[in-house]
Amino acid sequence: MTYPFGFFASGILPYLPFYSYHPLPQKRASYFIKDILGVNDDVPQLDDFGRSITSESINSINRPMKKKKARTTFSGRQIFELEKQ
Repeated sequence: MTYPFGFFASGILPYLPFYSYHPLPQKRASYFIKDILGVNDDVPQLDDFGRSITSESINSINRPMKKKKARTTFSGRQIFELEKQ
């Protein structure tokens, strides 16, 4: 069998290394966007929606949440009477 350029005949191919010259990419331990992009601590912190987190918003997280007003509910009979009017 004849090979192009006579690689086997000249003895060049058997002396080539059998390993890759490129190192394998390291696995990332974290899948957070800031870790993937390599964001430093100098860059302002962003929340999940891309808004910058300020000291005011950090302080508001520590405050107790306001209680929501209960929503008015109606029974089937009350809805019937309201629709009748």
